[in-house]
Amino acid sequence: MFGQPKPRRVASAFFCVVILALAAVSGYTQIEDEEFIEPEYQLGDQYFTIRVGSFAPLFFHNPLEGEVNSTNLRLGGSGALSWQGYLNNRWSIGGELAGVFTNSVNRRTLFMVPITAKLSYLFSSWPFELPVHIAAGGAFQSLEGDTYFGPIVKPGVGAWWNATGEWAFGVQAEYWWVPQFYRGADNRPPDTDTRFGNFLDVTLGARYSF
Repeated sequence: MFGQPKPRRVASAFFCVVILALAAVSGYTQIEDEEFIEPEYQLGDQYFTIRVGSFAPLFFHNPLEGEVNSTNLRLGGSGALSWQGYLNNRWSIGGELAGVFTNSVNRRTLFMVPITAKLSYLFSSWPFELPVHIAAGGAFQSLEGDTYFGPIVKPGVGAWWNATGEWAFGVQAEYWWVPQFYRGADNRPPDTDTRFGNFLDVTLGARYSF
């Protein structure tokens, strides 16, 4: 999982999303005479989402000194798989497994694998939907053998187009807040090394509802 990332992997994942989109649109044209009615989601309705895209490091915040510093990280890649179930026509809840990689200016590779619970609220104007969400949980982080596990919070917003009654395609933007807390005990870094990471994740995705 933590091997050297290759750009072709991100390209391949993106290609798969495009193929899914073309397949769904093709299916839609075959049943174009059927009129789709805006769905009313209810308890028990569910959906899976797959997303791939880019991961932009923004800045590190030093909470003890109030400083904002560069991350010295380059633009990276990201991907995610999520499941959610509707509570009613607007609210849904579920979980997500994501993964990102980015390289430093010194060509060191940072990996992060967040596992989060996710709560979403849906604004809808059929066939378009704009969900806003908040996700929170824990993130495994690795930088050249140094590992860390800590909390993560990810607020975000998406814009989706329903191609059929089951398939939707769209874009999502998420702000990642990733704190690293240190206390200096047991030969660990001192508390002055505590940092709050801030990142932006922008992805394209495909969603299947059932």
